[in-house]
Amino acid sequence: MNRALKNERVYRAIPEVQKLGEFSVICTILIRTIRTGIFVVPAIVLKATGSVGASLLLWFLTPILAICALFVWLEMGLGVPKFPVLPKDRSGNVRPGPVKEVCTPRNGGEKNYLEHVYDIPRTATSCMYGMLFIILGNLSGNAIEFGVYVLQASYGTDTEGNIRTENSVGKVRGLAIACISSACLLHFTWRKGGIYMIDILAILKTILLIATMCIGFAASAGAKFTLDSSSPPYHGYRPVHGGTIDPITQQWSSNFDPSTSFKHASHSLSNYASSILYILHTFSGYVQPFYVLSEVKRPKATFTRSTTIAMSIVYVLFTLVNVAYLCAVTFNNRFRSSCNSGQYPCAPDMATGNNIVMTFTAARVKQELAKEGVIPFYQFFAASHRTPWSYLPAWIGGCKKDEQPEESPGPALLLHFAFVGILIGATSGTSIPTNYKLLVALYSYGIVLGVGFFVSLGLLWLRFRGTKFYFKIFGHHLREGNPLRDSREWTSDSKINSWVTLAAAILYVAATGFLIGALWIPPATGSPFKYDVEWYVTPVTCIGIVLLGLVYYFALTKLYAKYFKGGRKFHVSRSATLKHDQEDIQEKEEVLVEWLHKTGPKKKNFPINEDSEGDVGRESIEHIHNENGVELDEI
Repeated sequence: MNRALKNERVYRAIPEVQKLGEFSVICTILIRTIRTGIFVVPAIVLKATGSVGASLLLWFLTPILAICALFVWLEMGLGVPKFPVLPKDRSGNVRPGPVKEVCTPRNGGEKNYLEHVYDIPRTATSCMYGMLFIILGNLSGNAIEFGVYVLQASYGTDTEGNIRTENSVGKVRGLAIACISSACLLHFTWRKGGIYMIDILAILKTILLIATMCIGFAASAGAKFTLDSSSPPYHGYRPVHGGTIDPITQQWSSNFDPSTSFKHASHSLSNYASSILYILHTFSGYVQPFYVLSEVKRPKATFTRSTTIAMSIVYVLFTLVNVAYLCAVTFNNRFRSSCNSGQYPCAPDMATGNNIVMTFTAARVKQELAKEGVIPFYQFFAASHRTPWSYLPAWIGGCKKDEQPEESPGPALLLHFAFVGILIGATSGTSIPTNYKLLVALYSYGIVLGVGFFVSLGLLWLRFRGTKFYFKIFGHHLREGNPLRDSREWTSDSKINSWVTLAAAILYVAATGFLIGALWIPPATGSPFKYDVEWYVTPVTCIGIVLLGLVYYFALTKLYAKYFKGGRKFHVSRSATLKHDQEDIQEKEEVLVEWLHKTGPKKKNFPINEDSEGDVGRESIEHIHNENGVELDEI
């Protein structure tokens, strides 16, 4: 049997009218970034550093790392994938000339960036990243947090902070499952409704953050809040001040006194590394719109502006909230005690908003992974289906015949929901606080640090490749016949200056590399980052998941290929039909998943782009042009 086994699918781009505008892109970042963590993490960082000055310094400097990461993502997101387009004359016939490379942004975020750089082959990268993101690419920790806050608002807490209800652990996990179920059901039923919800909750969260900031500054100006000196309002809270602030005897102005603000700073490297990671995780919402980049209107013209505006808003507000927190620290514990009834109803809304936006974006990444053919039943999980809501206009007679109805990645949403449930169940043997901290730590170490390190390192490699230092190290002989282009041919449609992006990549590689190593140091006794689970569980688990992805790759391409596919080789090609509407956009994308004989694929007139699978050798642009006769739409 000599024929190849193949499956070709065509995926249409969503209509322009259904795409996210600049305001929705900003809201996507705001809703993911502004969450309950901003009200909790400052106290944790303050306790870990033991110093007001060190805490404020971390809150001022760490967001700069997040902005550096944003610049890296912008250059990669608006630079890959690239499609070769043959020159055509006015009549549409192919004419001699250089092949033009066009970038049309694709959903998937860092999946595309890692595959573009680390072609080892590309399927191995897809499997390792896919294993990590499918398992950890969710906010199961926030779902747990939602359950906790709902029960606290309903039943209240005792002096030990325990919820006043029986079987609170089971109820919390049940509410967590209900939270993620609602988010998945919303996006499955009504895509536009999910976007509306993201926009509305982002506005409400921003208003709440501004109100919190104003309360803190009002307190510093002498505003009075309900106080009850007869009760022990400080119970369980005094330790968060790191032992350097006495909320009874110290005035708030002493928090900013240079002679005392650094007086009792911690000397634990692990405490500082974990504090930076917590703050970096708080600012990690910038990645969300990159996961749905092909669903953004005119990304080359607007995306850089909208994302930088969103991160600037977050940076300013978070810095002011932390200053306001320290302005209010003299009454902060009593304020918490008397205002919990107002705080808890807001907290579930914040946790819900995080899960709504993460469900919307992460499902698209998992759909893109399915298109690569690297997960079981990939055809099922790669599909999009018409939403039930889209049938309503047809029922009432208001739907145009040529209007493309909205679709949602229903199977990918199911996959997302399944792994949230698995994570919540897998950590059920721990206490609720430990459960939450562990899930957040796994996401932070694996996705924020690990993926961030390799994406920024990949950008440095793209910039370095082809320079005189590259050829001095690797030799000029690599240039001739080498399909990898040099750094002078690397282009991106990002509006950020290339030298600024280069500096940002260097800084982010150094910072994430340091944190990845520093978090192998055990936390000090009394550290807020020391909990029931051993300190090494987080890094070992994340590395184990990535290695499991590598094992899966060998199982797929070696064992499965040998025993179920007759020894054929796995091969994936992706091509796009493009059109020019103010900027280059995709009309549709064709994905060809094949099992080929080891002799390689036959030369054929299938549109191959430079993202072609590496198992049978990535083809250079010149080779495609001269021998394969690739034809994509004229631009």
